[in-house]
Amino acid sequence: MNIARFPLFLTGFALMLGLFLAQRFYTYSHSEFTHGVLFSDQPFTTHYYEEELILYYYVGCKEYAVPVMADGRQVNKRVRVRYPEGKPEQGDVYQPWRFWGVSALWLLFPLMLWGAFVFTLLDEDGRLSVTWVRRHEQGRNTEKQKQIESKDL
Repeated sequence: MNIARFPLFLTGFALMLGLFLAQRFYTYSHSEFTHGVLFSDQPFTTHYYEEELILYYYVGCKEYAVPVMADGRQVNKRVRVRYPEGKPEQGDVYQPWRFWGVSALWLLFPLMLWGAFVFTLLDEDGRLSVTWVRRHEQGRNTEKQKQIESKDL
């Protein structure tokens, strides 16, 4: 049975993408959302970068204060907070790009490994082509080659 490399690569990519989306949708669907406010301990600095801020939010008439890394320009602004079901103390600022996009970048590593496997270890016929060479046989072959070269001279 011969399998072309490109369709095999696309099948693996589709499987990885499907698993990624299933995991993200599961996490998203088992999350709860509320609104909160970011607070900074340094009120007189200009915030133009990501820094450690304190996220204040309420869940069920109970206040939570969680340290988070967030954009400093969001200080004293209303933000959307995502936390796992039943664990409101694990809240974080919900930003679609960080939740979906940045985590999608982790697909690059298994995708590179899968591409390396499909395009370098499989030959054109779709068979796995790995050649194992023993070191001591390689050394013997080198000695034999030197003996043959010395006889030719």
